[in-house]
Amino acid sequence: MSAIQFLREKAGVFVAVIIGLALFLFVVSDFFGGGTGQNRRIRKYYELGEIAGEYISYQDFEERVQNLVEIYKLSGMATIDESAYESIREQVWQQMVREKIQDNQYKNLGIGVSSEEVDELVLGNNPHPIVMQLFTDQSTGVFNRSFLVNFLKQIDIDETAKRYWLFFENEIVNDRMNTKYNNLVSKGLYVTSKQAEFDNMLNSNTVDFSYIMKNYASVPDSSVKISQSDLEAYYNAHKNNYKRSALRDIEYVTFDIVPSENDIKDAEDWITRTKEEFAAAVNPVEFINLTADTRHTSFYVPLEDISENLRDFVKSEDKATVFGPYQEDGSFKVAKLIDAANRPDSVRARHILISSGQLRPLTRAQAIADSLINLIKSGVSFDVLAMANSEDQGSAQVGGDLGWFPEGMMVVPFNNACFTAKKGDLTTAETIYGVHIIEVLEKSKDVRKYDIGIVDRAITASSTTNQKIYSEASQFAGNNNTYEQFNNSIA
Repeated sequence: MSAIQFLREKAGVFVAVIIGLALFLFVVSDFFGGGTGQNRRIRKYYELGEIAGEYISYQDFEERVQNLVEIYKLSGMATIDESAYESIREQVWQQMVREKIQDNQYKNLGIGVSSEEVDELVLGNNPHPIVMQLFTDQSTGVFNRSFLVNFLKQIDIDETAKRYWLFFENEIVNDRMNTKYNNLVSKGLYVTSKQAEFDNMLNSNTVDFSYIMKNYASVPDSSVKISQSDLEAYYNAHKNNYKRSALRDIEYVTFDIVPSENDIKDAEDWITRTKEEFAAAVNPVEFINLTADTRHTSFYVPLEDISENLRDFVKSEDKATVFGPYQEDGSFKVAKLIDAANRPDSVRARHILISSGQLRPLTRAQAIADSLINLIKSGVSFDVLAMANSEDQGSAQVGGDLGWFPEGMMVVPFNNACFTAKKGDLTTAETIYGVHIIEVLEKSKDVRKYDIGIVDRAITASSTTNQKIYSEASQFAGNNNTYEQFNNSIA
């Protein structure tokens, strides 16, 4: 297994978790010099914002955005749609804020992480949690140091994997510096003995007192006369209490960022090249998960739920042919039939969950499941065992009964176990939650279903297109900096 394939399989979801903590950054050169006169006036239209007195150029910002987009794609994550792209832009901005503020504090305080510390955090006796997460053997729940060592050897000959690994290494360094900073702050905060005595006095001293209150509501409004001059005097004395933020009416134009003809052609060329590789792939599902924008779900669907573009193709049940390219939902796609089978539309099942994790390895969970299956086969009630042993508390109280559910509602291993078993069968499935003991109680009538593998490439605006449209918007702002010019230009 290649190094990059290993990380894709191990770290797809993990990237999404840590990516909000700190982002993978590249060193880029300044696009705009200091400049004076005309250069300075032009420059302001290319400045995205200001952090701690330092201007941020659009060029710098957009480059970082594209770098993070690539990290998402290397992780084998879902298509970078408009919503995800906006989220990435926000994450990059927050990272730049952190750089300008928090990293400056690190520098002033002399906080850093040496290469020796990094080696210790990766290869030492107590590896960083990120390393532990990436290189834990899922079958045993134990950190496997040989996985780590073999992987680090591979990245020397795999530039993509090396770049990907540097992302995780950067997270480790950032987390270490943040820990040092927090420790420094916490050590500088303490309570003096006098403060402790004063707090103790406030908490222990009590006072008994009596009081009389006259409620405003008990005074009739008619008994109080307020003149206009009284109101004006009160208002003038309390003007500050009635301050309101100024309101503005604004007019604006939008420059929509849409893929250019070149962007569309690039996506189409990519899918055309990939079609041949897809056709030759020994393991189509693995190829999809390593190549496509969207991971393969492995669920079987009936003909009526399949896109009209593919219905005639899948009805032929030709597993050797790759269909496409075709355009759908903002992407270019090619499709291949992975499998066709008769499966129920829905099933009713019950289960007992034996969870696994650091405290209980998967092998131990499987052993417990095997012993419970033996009890069920010997005549012990499934309901009773579910109530006493299942760690899915939602269904345990009803004997593990999950009711009726359609295909695709449960995680893949659980789904496949339910939809391939016969009524009354006892089977097990391993999922991210642990080991499930499953009994299929009822099944609907079988229908023909299809597992379709799709390689897709979203048609999105490239970095070049983004910069071009931003330049057009900046030029518009520079040429129309009065209300009259603005209205005349859009008339």
